[in-house]
Amino acid sequence: MLRYALKRAVASAVLGSVLIVSSLSVFASPSQKAKKVTQTFAFFGCNRIDQKDWEATRKENPSSANIPQLRQNLTDIAHLAPNTVFFGGDLVIGYADDNGENLRSQMTGWFDLVKTLPRAPKTQYVVFAGNHEVNRKIGEQRLPNPKMDAVWTDLLLPTGYLPFKREYPTPHNSPKDNLVSDQKALTFSFNRGAVHFVVLNTDTRVTTKDPKTGETKIAMIPTQWLKQDLDAAEKNHKIKCVVVMGHRNLVAPANAKGEAPIDPECTNPTIEVFKSHPK
Repeated sequence: MLRYALKRAVASAVLGSVLIVSSLSVFASPSQKAKKVTQTFAFFGCNRIDQKDWEATRKENPSSANIPQLRQNLTDIAHLAPNTVFFGGDLVIGYADDNGENLRSQMTGWFDLVKTLPRAPKTQYVVFAGNHEVNRKIGEQRLPNPKMDAVWTDLLLPTGYLPFKREYPTPHNSPKDNLVSDQKALTFSFNRGAVHFVVLNTDTRVTTKDPKTGETKIAMIPTQWLKQDLDAAEKNHKIKCVVVMGHRNLVAPANAKGEAPIDPECTNPTIEVFKSHPK
């Protein structure tokens, strides 16, 4: 029986951004050495500056990204040349109460910036959204922005920063998730060799109302689609390991304040799905 180990090769925390580079290795038995590394990947997120800092530098930095850290992360990653790099949300400040003008401007600046930074020739970039990209603020409230799914999708599809062949949930193929729109640039899965990757939009737009705000809920994920997707991966004998990523925490950290997790309505079903899928 094949066993898989997730090795953390590099972990550095500088200026608030954490870069992790990992490798998935195949083992024939617990006592044997790895036969080969099947996939390598890096991921990091929350690589943005604060609003007040951006206001002072927005002419020089239209992206609102933490440029020194982004440059260092991508320089380090380029030297390691992993198969895939995941940019894990909160790439820009976002959170604007508008029709997407702010997000378009910041992400356009972000794309222009990333093009100038080091990249290994065969490394695939995969970008996914965080709460800053798809929500808005009104005072102290963090609320959904109905326009952002379409804006984000329009921004991402032409970039090549999504896997070409991927599966994703829609209102038709996952009706119990109460989706507002298809998730082709937000929640998706894809295969790389024997590894199945799942990227979850942890602020999925649904029709479920939040009684506290009177608007649709934030911090949701498509749990029905996730189960269907992992069911298929379990049955696929070519897939030996599954890696699931998303921006928000699955559960609230005991030692951290202000770290908003996935909505409790989705937390327990997601945990149960993970428990019932050994890969």
